[in-house]
Amino acid sequence: MYDVVLVATDGSDGGLAAVERAVSLAAATDATVHCLYVVDVGVSMAASGVGTVAEELTESLRKMASDALDDATAVAEAAGVDHERAVVEGLPYEVITAYRDEVDADVVVVGASGESGLGARVLGSTSDRVVHESSVDVLVVRE
Repeated sequence: MYDVVLVATDGSDGGLAAVERAVSLAAATDATVHCLYVVDVGVSMAASGVGTVAEELTESLRKMASDALDDATAVAEAAGVDHERAVVEGLPYEVITAYRDEVDADVVVVGASGESGLGARVLGSTSDRVVHESSVDVLVVRE
């Protein structure tokens, strides 16, 4: 059914819930799970300046990515699931969609954003954008 499962995580509780569901799905279908952390360009652009603050912000973003992927791979290893990990910079929904194509994922697993109100209707959430842009199944996981 699924050979390649892509899960996008941001290190949040919702992201970890998505990882757990993706690993469970991969274990059930003997698939490989690809754990992806997207460094949002909106945040990383703030780090593109010069000086100590920019360096500290860049280092902080790298640490967040590493920690989130360490948690994700620990879940996969505990379940005995083959896994890969990647950090990519860009707009989250665009990166997730492009990475899905790159690894030929059969399903994408993302956490629900929990956004509500006018902001979500006007801007849309990452999970909503991934669902609308995807050519494969997308599983949106709630915490």
